[in-house]
Amino acid sequence: MVRAGGLELHVQLMGRGPLLLCLHGSGASTHTWRGLAPLLADRFTLLALDLPGHGYSAAPGRGRFGMEAMADVILDLLARLELCPELAIGHSAGAALACRLSLDGALPLRGIVAINPALRAPRGLQGLLFTTAARGLVATPLVAGLVAGRARRRGAIERLLRSIGSRIDADGLQQYRHLFSNPRHVASVIAMMSEWDLHRLEPRLSLLRPPMLILSGARDGAVPPTDIRYLRRRLPDVQILELEAVGHLAHEEMPVRVAEEIDRWIGSLQGGSAAAATVGGPVS
Repeated sequence: MVRAGGLELHVQLMGRGPLLLCLHGSGASTHTWRGLAPLLADRFTLLALDLPGHGYSAAPGRGRFGMEAMADVILDLLARLELCPELAIGHSAGAALACRLSLDGALPLRGIVAINPALRAPRGLQGLLFTTAARGLVATPLVAGLVAGRARRRGAIERLLRSIGSRIDADGLQQYRHLFSNPRHVASVIAMMSEWDLHRLEPRLSLLRPPMLILSGARDGAVPPTDIRYLRRRLPDVQILELEAVGHLAHEEMPVRVAEEIDRWIGSLQGGSAAAATVGGPVS
């Protein structure tokens, strides 16, 4: 546990080599990297954290769940740990956070791996209804308890994951069941959805300097294929790879394949110098 941004944050650090900042998506925690991280740890140092209010990290007050506020917390964490990541891996909303940190010039990232990135703002009436509904749920404290109660029911988490096209192992199911049975975690997820503003980030994506690798699950039910095609036109330096037979949690469903693609892409940056570099020796 590390105190940063006025919060107690759950942080995991492992491996040796160039530093990768791992940012999970809304509703997840550091457990999402359980399969991928060990496959990369002999070549990279991985820094993962539970985002504010998620997992074991403390929840901030109302109005502090937006992208800017979370970016500030991450920057303070890195400053306190005296670490500067070379690369970032972001899943879903975590990819948006990585872009936000890079665009502000706060992190001189050499590359971003985006797994099913949620980078496009919801459109039209659907987007308006989504935001309005999330804000309404935040204002209703009983909702988090009701959702947590439903998550404890048999099959509830499986149905949720099927809706985003994902099938994961029993350990992963238990981890998500544990998370969503916690009213504090659920309330933080709802608060994050209500304060998340992609409308400010999206127009700036064309200014993104680091190259990006997008790994897109062909069965993703959360980030539609039209969003990925849109990003191909919007991002200045992007490589997109579609992974068959996986959904939104591609890195949990197919960690070996995802690790291979990350390795291959990072190795291609500046002739593989990223993979050859070392940072401070082994970390446990």
